[in-house]
Amino acid sequence: MRVLNGRRHFEFSLADGTKREYPVGEAFFELGDKRATSKVFFAPPSVTPLLGAFTLESLGLMVNPVTRELTPMRLILAAGVGGRRSR
Repeated sequence: MRVLNGRRHFEFSLADGTKREYPVGEAFFELGDKRATSKVFFAPPSVTPLLGAFTLESLGLMVNPVTRELTPMRLILAAGVGGRRSR
């Protein structure tokens, strides 16, 4: 992971109800032959790292809920839905 841009701070609500402010930025990820950027927040080392849905989607991956394994996403393009029609 490589940080790409300046950091802004956002307030997060934790599972126990407390609120904490953490810096947020963009980072570059590589996983095998896949590369992507994604928003990340920078928490102290005591916080368990988490690879979230946005990062997985940007890498074209998803979690299979049955096997709990990473699998390639099926990409869908909604061509011709809601846009202007050609004449």
